[in-house]
Amino acid sequence: MTKDESSQSHMKKMHKAALFSGHYDLTKQEFNKWYLEELDRSIEDGSQIVISDQSGLLLPLVCDHCTKSNYSNILICSPNGRSISALDQYMISITDYDVVFLRKSLPGTIPKSLHSRSMAYVLGRCYGSSLQMTTVLGDDWDQTIERWAALVGPEIKDLINRHIII
Repeated sequence: MTKDESSQSHMKKMHKAALFSGHYDLTKQEFNKWYLEELDRSIEDGSQIVISDQSGLLLPLVCDHCTKSNYSNILICSPNGRSISALDQYMISITDYDVVFLRKSLPGTIPKSLHSRSMAYVLGRCYGSSLQMTTVLGDDWDQTIERWAALVGPEIKDLINRHIII
């Protein structure tokens, strides 16, 4: 365990930690609508905010808001020679919950949001592994959710509905 990992392990015991993730092409309007309230709640609670440096526009928006709020309990994670998969697993291991915004795919289209790294965080935290590869080319959103429910149980529908914003 590195010094950073040891420090983060200690921080996790003191406060909750939130993993913020979402679309790489997130707009400021989407940030304001779907993240701002949860970010303020995390700041108010003293939660550590964890975010990848691979997060597109979400990273500067979160950092800017934390700076304006005079809040510094934020950890920006970089691969540092690790694979993206290893980075994702590390971030899941040091956080307690996910703050995720995912766009629902249009009917009849491949459910890209269900294949995102953000959804992998949610599934990884709850099921220990990603169900994303069980999607068959041509499946739409509802078919994918039904396939996952058949594999792990109907509660996955509620889990996904909590994290998916149409």
